[in-house]
Amino acid sequence: MAELARPILAIEVQLRPTFFARRGRAGTTKRFASAVAAMLLATICFADSGRDHFSTSQGATILIQPSGASLQVPQNWVLYQTGQEIESVKKGKGEWQTEYAEVLNAALPFTACSLHAGEYRWSSPSVGSLQMRAYVLGSPLDQIQRRILGKGFSAAKHLPAKSIHNASVSETKVGQWHRILIAYDAWYGDYGGKANLEFYLTAQKNWTLVLVFLNGVSGANASEAEQILRSFSWQ
Repeated sequence: MAELARPILAIEVQLRPTFFARRGRAGTTKRFASAVAAMLLATICFADSGRDHFSTSQGATILIQPSGASLQVPQNWVLYQTGQEIESVKKGKGEWQTEYAEVLNAALPFTACSLHAGEYRWSSPSVGSLQMRAYVLGSPLDQIQRRILGKGFSAAKHLPAKSIHNASVSETKVGQWHRILIAYDAWYGDYGGKANLEFYLTAQKNWTLVLVFLNGVSGANASEAEQILRSFSWQ
């Protein structure tokens, strides 16, 4: 929440000298009311911007904010943790990533994304590599589940028919996780494969957390995904 507090404080510091300097002049009340309204609007904008969604590292452990949950990823992975870094992966470029991003942004609000991590940089897609994201939401799990099954799957079914075929969705229970798999066949001229978006949902108190694994080859890197899931903790 520190990222949220700093900009609001800056607005307050700029407003106060203006108010006291103009005290007693005509229109002071109107100007002050306008300033307060601007400050409240800025507060609302910052609250809705998702800037309280980020992650930090403590050794090998990644803390996912604002939930305080934690997990671990392979040491050689590329991490996107700050608001600016996370914003850079909102859209995909090139094969695989373009479609992944379109489905993800339909399935879940991007402002809820607190972490992106992968074997390679998001801007350097590699077939068969594993990428993941962590989302923290304040909505009930069943509501998020319906959104993934509805908007997420609909986006997959409406990907360009030239390269994407046979979109499907399935649900299973894996320990504490509710797993939703959206899959489709991707073909890019001279090569292709099965694209998998695996959504793992779990909830505690006021938070629902979703881990999403993106994998261009069915079954590949399953052990890494399992290790990340086992490392997860709400504490």
